[in-house]
Amino acid sequence: MKYPIRQVAEVLPEKYTRYILLKEFQRLFPYQWNIIVERQQTYKEKAQHLYKVKKIKNRYNTKSAEEYFFSIPQVKYILSAGRMKKHKENYNASEIKIKKAALEKSRKNKNWKIEERLIKAKRYTQKVDPEYLNIYMKAYHKKDITTEEKLEILTELKKFDTENIVRFFRKLNDAEQNKMIRNLAFKYLQDYGHYVKLRKNFKGKKKVYQTERASLDTKKPEDLYNDLTNKNIQSQKVYDIFISHSTKDKKTVEDIIRVFNEQNKTCYCDWTMDQDYLKRKYVGEYTKQVLKARMEQSKMLVLLRTENSVQSDWVSFEIEYFENLKKPIYIVESLEELLEAFSD
Repeated sequence: MKYPIRQVAEVLPEKYTRYILLKEFQRLFPYQWNIIVERQQTYKEKAQHLYKVKKIKNRYNTKSAEEYFFSIPQVKYILSAGRMKKHKENYNASEIKIKKAALEKSRKNKNWKIEERLIKAKRYTQKVDPEYLNIYMKAYHKKDITTEEKLEILTELKKFDTENIVRFFRKLNDAEQNKMIRNLAFKYLQDYGHYVKLRKNFKGKKKVYQTERASLDTKKPEDLYNDLTNKNIQSQKVYDIFISHSTKDKKTVEDIIRVFNEQNKTCYCDWTMDQDYLKRKYVGEYTKQVLKARMEQSKMLVLLRTENSVQSDWVSFEIEYFENLKKPIYIVESLEELLEAFSD
């Protein structure tokens, strides 16, 4: 954080206040500021939990983000009377103007790159909290759960980016003893631009469960079908919308999911929600059975009708099956039509 603060300090006006410094930092380094906000919120939640459970007070720095910023030694120095006097004495308006323009240009490019990275990382995530996620989080803590079962649960949870899920992954990053799972939690938080601190490995002799590894690479549609028929937690999912579409229309489907998420609706799309099982090289009868189950779990179907989807046998199969379920079917041909049909 030292370098960003120093960069802001170098382009401050002749006379500045603590709030000018803060606002310039927030403007030029929005993502770094967001990390500070999340950091302080995290420590506040930890402090509240410790007090509630063990009546322990003041373990963590629970200042607001602004208070924390002003408590940073470097910031204190920049706001000191001596530093402000020196800045005013050496102030060169034309030089500062050039420096500020260069910094603004640099930050615009760098902030866009950060934004681009986050958009790419979150491309297939949904910003809703369906009720079934609570079932998954509760199942994670059941007795004798295997590392593979934990991985399956986290693979589902990381398809969502909400405060509830972020909080859950933070707890895993703090306390999960299996190294692979803990690193997965860390990577989720890091990739999605959230505050996270990598924990040290637990000391002492390693237990088997701490070093166990698992993978979903060999999973097939048949495995998911078996989970669904055996009343695994997969069978407890509920979706608001089943999106019937052609994979050639991916971009529009992503936009449709975003629109429904803004209305707090959870969407089922096979290549985002079941991609670890419904691999193209294993397409077959079990794929159909899984899609049937997912349609049964969905409240309505939205068909994105395009030149691509009208030629798809899979879309025809989905429409026919959903009609037999006697559930609502809506047909849209564009994002604009969807917005008009489902506007609040």
